[in-house]
Amino acid sequence: MRADSSSPGSHHRGEWVDTEGACQDGCTEYLAGPDMAPLTVHEFDAAGNRIVVVDGRLSASELPVESVFRHVAGLDYVCQPDLFAVLTSRPGVCASFWNRDGSKERVCGNALRCIGWLLARQNQPETVWTDHGEFMVGCDDGWAWVDFPVASISARSVGANQWLVDCGTPHAVWMVEDLNDRDTAIRALQRSAGAGAINVTIAAGAPGGWKVRTFERGVGETGSCGTGAVAVFVTLAQNGGLASSAGFEFASGHSLVASLERDAIRLRGTVNHVASKRTGSSL
Repeated sequence: MRADSSSPGSHHRGEWVDTEGACQDGCTEYLAGPDMAPLTVHEFDAAGNRIVVVDGRLSASELPVESVFRHVAGLDYVCQPDLFAVLTSRPGVCASFWNRDGSKERVCGNALRCIGWLLARQNQPETVWTDHGEFMVGCDDGWAWVDFPVASISARSVGANQWLVDCGTPHAVWMVEDLNDRDTAIRALQRSAGAGAINVTIAAGAPGGWKVRTFERGVGETGSCGTGAVAVFVTLAQNGGLASSAGFEFASGHSLVASLERDAIRLRGTVNHVASKRTGSSL
C-alpha cells in the first residue's frame, strides 16, 4: 500500500523494480537516484503490530536517519506500517523510531523484538542503543524478546485505577472493568491524538491473564503494543497484584508475555517476517 499524499515520504516517486538474481531471499530493489545509500527494508508482523525495520548498517558513511525515514515512508508495503525503525552502526547497533504520522519515539518494544529476530538470524550482537538507552534483544525458540531495564522505567498514580508509566514511550494506563466500553474507547482515542497526545492503554482482568487495548499517538489503535504490555505489567506490580510473569491479549487476538528477569522486564511474543526489499536512497 502506498502512503497517501500527506505521508512524510510521499514526495519520493517510483516503484519497486524487479531485479531477479540481484538480491538474496527474493528481494526487490527500489531505484531512487545515482548516489545510493544501501538499505534493506524488512516488513514484520509483530503480534499484530505492523513494523518496518530499515537496515542501513552497510552504509559507508553516517546516515541521516530522519531523511532515511522520510524516504522509506512513501514506499509500497504489504500492509500499512504502524511504525518505522532505522538501524545504523555508529556506534554499535543503533535504532531510531518514527510513528506512521512522522512523530518520533524513543523506544518501540515490538520494533526492538523485530530487531532481535533480525540480529539473531544474522548472528549479530544482541545489544541495541536507543534514545532511551541500551536494550538487550534476541530470539529463542521462535519467540523474539527485548529486555526493559527496570531502572529505566518510571511509574506514578494519577487517579483512581489510572497510572502514568514511561518505559521509553509514555503510557496512560487505565484499569477498567469493561475493555469494550464505547465511551472509554472514545476517550482513549481522543487522548492519544492532537496536542499533548500520549499513548493510552486500557486493561481488564480475564481468566488466565489480562485483555488489553492500546491507542498509540500518531497511529490509533494497533494490533498489539510492546510498551503497552510492559506499562500494564508495571502498573500491576505497583498495585501489588502481579506474579513473576503475565500474559496480555490484545483486541486483535494477539498476545504478548512479560516477565521479571533479574533487573529487567522481558517482553516476549511472536514475530512474522513478511518481506524484505532493497532500496538505494539519494540522501
